[in-house]
Amino acid sequence: MAKIFITGNVFVIKSTISLEKLKLLEKYRPEALKLKNEEGEAIFGVGTGSSNISKNGASFKEATLDEAKLACMTLPFPAGTENAKECVKDFLGLSFLNLQKVERGYEAALRGIEDDMALIEENIAFDSESGDDAGEFIDTESAGDDE
Repeated sequence: MAKIFITGNVFVIKSTISLEKLKLLEKYRPEALKLKNEEGEAIFGVGTGSSNISKNGASFKEATLDEAKLACMTLPFPAGTENAKECVKDFLGLSFLNLQKVERGYEAALRGIEDDMALIEENIAFDSESGDDAGEFIDTESAGDDE
C-alpha cells in the first residue's frame, strides 16, 4: 500500500510499484487504475504525468532515487502549517484511501500483462523460423490478370 512520509516542509506519497510499471498499467490495463462505484462509474483514477492528488485521482511523475524507482509525489505544506499530520489528513481526506484501494489490484493486473506478452511472444517468429510459406511474396497486384 502507498505510504506517506513527512520530511522538512513537504510530504511524499510513495506508491508500491515503480513509475515504469505504473506507465505499463496505463498502456495495457487502464481499467486497473480506476476505482468504480456500485454503478460501474469511475470515481477515482491513478495515472502519470504530474505530481498531484485530489478527490478525483492521483498522478505521479517522480520516482524514488533508490533501486526500486517507486512512483512518488512530493507536495509542499501550506505556509504556516503547525501540525503536519493533521494537515496531511485534512488535505488528502479519502483520496489516500482510494489510492490504496486501486493499488490492491496492481499485482494481478501486472501478472495479466506478463501473461499476455508471453502469449504474444510465443506467436512471433522470423520468416526463416516459421517453416511455412509465410515469407513467400505474393504479387497481389497481378493476381487474376491471366484472363
